[in-house]
Amino acid sequence: MASRIVNEYRPETVSHPGGTLEDVLEEKGMSQAELAERTGRPKKAIHEIIKGKTVITPETAIQFERVLGIPASFWSNRQRRYNEYIGTKAEEQHSSHSHAPAMISTNDRRILLAHARKYKLAKVILFGSSKEKADARDIDVGVKGIAPELFFDFCWELYRDLPKPVDVVDLSKDCLFNKLIERDGVVLYG
Repeated sequence: MASRIVNEYRPETVSHPGGTLEDVLEEKGMSQAELAERTGRPKKAIHEIIKGKTVITPETAIQFERVLGIPASFWSNRQRRYNEYIGTKAEEQHSSHSHAPAMISTNDRRILLAHARKYKLAKVILFGSSKEKADARDIDVGVKGIAPELFFDFCWELYRDLPKPVDVVDLSKDCLFNKLIERDGVVLYG
């Protein structure tokens, strides 16, 4: 039986795609304001992407392709690689905080941890069927420490980036269900 060799480049660091966007704009002689106007995105959104404070969504990638002539897949792949890099670093930094192995893939775990770090969460807890079996149809997580105004952005990004549906419970409220999640769940972060 022949073994398959996989050659995969893993850089030590990966920059946010906003830096690439800034370089492209400079090369094209285009201002952030002009890009915002031509894509229909708010100026603040373009600025936050360039500063690495927000992600390039699939919709934004398509708008960049239309205006800049660089394929949407390029922007989406740059964002995905950055997310994976951040997730790997977060996992390395917080692996000692996990209390038990979780029944989710390493990649799903990296994505969750990248978003936990991005949103500066205090804790992420895996619960429900995703804690019990590897072939769960969805991922159930409880989160602590998220700003209320960012909760739905966080949920949307998880839904967008994870390969299966995700259910997110805000653990900041004091109720029996949240206490059960904290008692019986698996801490992934925090």
